[in-house]
Amino acid sequence: MADKLVARPVEPGDVSHVAYNLCELERETLREMHGPNVDFRNMVAEHVLRSRPVRAVAKAGGHQPALALVGVIPLSLLRGTGSIWFLATDAAFERPGRLVRPSRGYIQELLTQYEQLENKVDARRTGVVRWLRFMGFTVHEPVQEGALAFVHSEIRAH
Repeated sequence: MADKLVARPVEPGDVSHVAYNLCELERETLREMHGPNVDFRNMVAEHVLRSRPVRAVAKAGGHQPALALVGVIPLSLLRGTGSIWFLATDAAFERPGRLVRPSRGYIQELLTQYEQLENKVDARRTGVVRWLRFMGFTVHEPVQEGALAFVHSEIRAH
């Protein structure tokens, strides 16, 4: 039970906890995208506020701190397109395999609300890129944007 992860509603303290414990590669990517003085807490809070739906990922059992936050920011209501995002602490990746099983059902649930989910990912996040492919996303070749290369990914409802 202690290793099982659950997606639960975002609780007070989750935004700050994830923002202050973001994994270093995530911090580097966000600095490149939003500038060297990006305020991680404000950026995470904005993602949470703009997303429909948004969930916290935490260990099952009792009150556990969020290991990650995941959500979809609506891009086009007419086209039913949303930008899926996942911001995680180092602790979320201690045993990355445990993220896979609950992810598949969550992605399918999201595809009942959106016709298409998409986003771009830092190409250095090879584990995330593998996860996207495993979940059924189409992952395109990396494109250089400033100092970093990003891969665009997308999945459509069937």
